[in-house]
Amino acid sequence: LKTAQDCVTCHDGTEGTGRELVMDLGSPLFEERKAQALQEVLAEELRLAYVTLTRARCRCYSFWAEVKGNRFVADSRESALAWLLSLKQGVQFATQIETLQTQAADKSVVYELLAADNDEPVMISSRQEKADELMPLVFTGRHLHTDWLLHSYSSLTHQPDTPSARSERPAGSNVLSEAEGTILLPDLPKGAPMGNVVHGLLENVSFATLAEGGGLEETIQQQCTWFGVEVSPGKMAALLQKVVQTPLSAGTAASFSLADLEQTEIIREMPFYFRLQPGSTEQINTLLAGSPTVSPVTPKTINGYLTGFIDLVCRYQGKFYIMDYKSNWLGNRLPDYGLEALEQAMRDHNYGLQYWLYTLMFHRYLQSAMNDYDYATHFGGIMYLFVRGMEPSKAGSGVYFDLPDLAILNQLDRCLGRSAGHYGDQHYGGSENG
Repeated sequence: LKTAQDCVTCHDGTEGTGRELVMDLGSPLFEERKAQALQEVLAEELRLAYVTLTRARCRCYSFWAEVKGNRFVADSRESALAWLLSLKQGVQFATQIETLQTQAADKSVVYELLAADNDEPVMISSRQEKADELMPLVFTGRHLHTDWLLHSYSSLTHQPDTPSARSERPAGSNVLSEAEGTILLPDLPKGAPMGNVVHGLLENVSFATLAEGGGLEETIQQQCTWFGVEVSPGKMAALLQKVVQTPLSAGTAASFSLADLEQTEIIREMPFYFRLQPGSTEQINTLLAGSPTVSPVTPKTINGYLTGFIDLVCRYQGKFYIMDYKSNWLGNRLPDYGLEALEQAMRDHNYGLQYWLYTLMFHRYLQSAMNDYDYATHFGGIMYLFVRGMEPSKAGSGVYFDLPDLAILNQLDRCLGRSAGHYGDQHYGGSENG
C-alpha cells in the first residue's frame, strides 16, 4: 500500500497477476479517471441489459420511466436502457419522439404515443385474443383497515384549499422606496414545476458556483427540460445568484449567506424516519395553537412513522440551522415579501407545522449525536427562503425566521413519540458532505 499525489494504489496479492488497483482521492487526473470509471460502469450495465433482454423464450416486457436521480436512486436517463433507446439528458421531448419513431421503423418494434387522458387499453400482441372476463376476488372477511401508516407532513396537512386572505390586503404597506421595492425578475414562471427546478439546482449545484452566476446554461436547461419549464437560463442563474448572495438576517449577529457556507458544513435533502406513538392531530393543534404560522389540521389518528426530507441543514459559527426553499409568488416588489406577507404565506400553506416537525426531528438527532448538546447553544433556528423576494442589497429580504420555543418543542416531543427518558426508534440520513 502506498500513497502519492492523492492516490492510493492497492497491489493485487495473487501470484503472477502484477495488477494495481488505483483509488484516486483527488489527483490532477481525478476527472479523467472518474469519466473512465463511469464509462466502465455503463458498459457493465449494458452487458447485463443484453443478458436480460435476450433470455426470454417467448416475450420480454421491459419498462422505463423518467425518474429524477438523487443520492439513493440513479437517474433513469443515465441507465443502460436509456442509452440503448437514445434517451439522453437535456433532449427535448419532440426529439425523443422522433428517435423512438425511427427505431420503430423496424417491423419487429411497436411504438405508440399515449395521451395522458387515453383510457383505451393497448393490445401489444400479434394476435387478437379474447381476454378472459376479469372478476374481483372475494375477501375472506379479514379487516384490512389500520391506523399504522407511513405519514408525512403533506399527509398530515392534506385538506381542501381555502382562499388566501392575502389577496384582500392592500399593497404598498411598506416603507421601502420604489427603487428598493422593485423585483428585477418579475416574469419568472409560476407553479410547482418552477419550484422543482429551483430545488433541483440548489440541491445539485454548489452555492459557490451559483454565486459566480456563469457557466450554468447546460445544467439549468437540463433541469428546465426535465420539469417542462420555459425560462431563460440566464434569468434563472440571476435568480439563484441573488438567493445565495443575500444575507439571511437583517441583524448583525451571525448574519451570513448561503455562499458563506462551507461544503463540509451542509447536508442537502436530509432524510428522516420518526417513530410515532399512537395519538391524534388534535393534540398537535392544541399545542401549536399559539403559533402565527400554523393552521389547524383535520382531526385524524396518527400511528406508525413520520418521514420526510429537510431541504438544507447547515452549521455556521457553531450553530445549526434548518432551511427550506419556497418559490411561492407573492408579488413583483420587495414589499410583497415583507414580514407580514411572509407570515401570511407561511400560515396559508401551513409551513409553520412543517418547521415545527423538522425542528423536532433535528433536535432529537442532535441529542443523540452530540454529548454536550444544548438547544439554546447549538440550534440557531429555521429559515424559509422565499427565493423570488431575496435581494442581496437588503439583508433578510424574502427570509422568514423563527426559533421554536423549547418548552413547546418538548411537549410536542412527548405528544408524538417519546415517553420520559426514551428516545424511541429514529433514523436520520446524512450526505456526502458530512
